[in-house]
Amino acid sequence: MISRKKPLFIVGFVLLVLVGVLAILLGVKYGLYRTEVTRYKAYINLELPEKGPFGNIRLPQMITGFAAVCEKGRFVCKPQDGVIKLPVGEYRIDYWSIVRKDNEGNNWKLRGCEFQPEKGLFKVSETEEAELTIGEPIISTLNALDKDGMHYFRHEMKGQLEERIVLTCNDERPQAPKIFIKSEDGTYNWTSDFRYG
Repeated sequence: MISRKKPLFIVGFVLLVLVGVLAILLGVKYGLYRTEVTRYKAYINLELPEKGPFGNIRLPQMITGFAAVCEKGRFVCKPQDGVIKLPVGEYRIDYWSIVRKDNEGNNWKLRGCEFQPEKGLFKVSETEEAELTIGEPIISTLNALDKDGMHYFRHEMKGQLEERIVLTCNDERPQAPKIFIKSEDGTYNWTSDFRYG
């Protein structure tokens, strides 16, 4: 026996996809947006349209990369003097990044991503400049759990809006940090490496 809900779901899904494709084609035809499907097809990247209205968003000067998502898709921006421009509307921060070079020429990158649903929301207005509190400082925490005589430790880094922080060096994760545990009298001394994943 075939469920009646499955064919309805498939028809609904196909209609949703067709409406989305039609909306994108009309947007491109009338010069509203130039589109690019992202690598994992989770978003459609949009370029700024030629016509407004637009609003400015002020970011900390340290931010080198920024992306925001709205109902139309995702805008990936490179700040100029700490300011980006977006069409008027409501947005959610997708990610921010800071890139710095060390004395040996290595590129270190901090990336804030995976914002909680209620965090990272902002509005762009034509009349008021929005200001976002993102970037450094980041918060590094060590959590310890004692369960059945075993001790478990977890290290994590979060941003100011509790977003997840990813640190890379030359586009690879650096060696995980070490943990040192020593008793007050020095009789216990233990060192271990954290592991990613």
